[in-house]
Amino acid sequence: FLINFNVTHGIWLIFLAIKGFSAFEIGIFESIFHISSISFEIPSGMLADIIGRKISRVIGVVLYLFYIILVVFSGNVLFIGLAFIICGASYAFESGSGEAMIYDSLLKTDDQENYMKISGNREIIYQLSSSMAILIGGYIALTSYNLNFFVVFIAFVTALIPILLMKETKTKKVTKDQNIRELLYEHFILSTKTVFNDRNLTFLIFIGAFIAAPITSVFFYFQLYLSDTLLFSPSIIGILLASHSVAGALGGYFAAQLEKKYQEKLLLYIVPLFIVISFWVIQVDFLIFIPFVLLGFLDSILYIVLSD
Repeated sequence: FLINFNVTHGIWLIFLAIKGFSAFEIGIFESIFHISSISFEIPSGMLADIIGRKISRVIGVVLYLFYIILVVFSGNVLFIGLAFIICGASYAFESGSGEAMIYDSLLKTDDQENYMKISGNREIIYQLSSSMAILIGGYIALTSYNLNFFVVFIAFVTALIPILLMKETKTKKVTKDQNIRELLYEHFILSTKTVFNDRNLTFLIFIGAFIAAPITSVFFYFQLYLSDTLLFSPSIIGILLASHSVAGALGGYFAAQLEKKYQEKLLLYIVPLFIVISFWVIQVDFLIFIPFVLLGFLDSILYIVLSD
């Protein structure tokens, strides 16, 4: 909840634009973030196996604090680029470790069949926190954009408390005999073979990637379009983005129920189809609110089904 209470989500792009960066430069920063996140994903997973999921999550939070400091106090392209590299690394350390802690905990209690339900509940918490943050962030921005980043800094520092109170779930002990070469083989080569040797797994991963890319683009550039073209205020933009997150929470709530009723395979046909339709409808200005909110709902359902 605390990590997703990010009151900069709705305004960071506008904040950088106000600092004098062009839409093209902001796009480069966003690309740097994703390249960084990809680059650190496997090394962070390997490190999490060695030092534990808990410490990995702590590293993720601390890295994000460095990102905030650099973004607020830097106006230089190189430093902002460095900030987004750190931000990408932060997400990599948190993403895998967070899900691994949940699944490893369920393995220990023999409750792994409840993963989808618990994942849905987690998505509800994440999205509700995000919707509150975006809504509040829009109003904070009317006073000071820097204040948004200060609030996030406090939220992330506070988030360290529950993380430090968590019980480590690492099931695999790295022995002294297991050298770095074996670890690199296991995480880079063996994991890649596992993916590409399973046709269904490969298909699911590519489906998730192909749909996540345009949703990410729409979500971020939506902010600039609303402010520069449609001339919406930060508070109104906050309401729209918050509605997107509330719809995401509803998607998390209904995902397990829809999966039971319609089965995963049918959902994997229907949900992407409605997402594509939403991409077309969102281009009509007077209807823009409906498909944008619907994308939040559909994206959550697809994420949970694919994750399961």
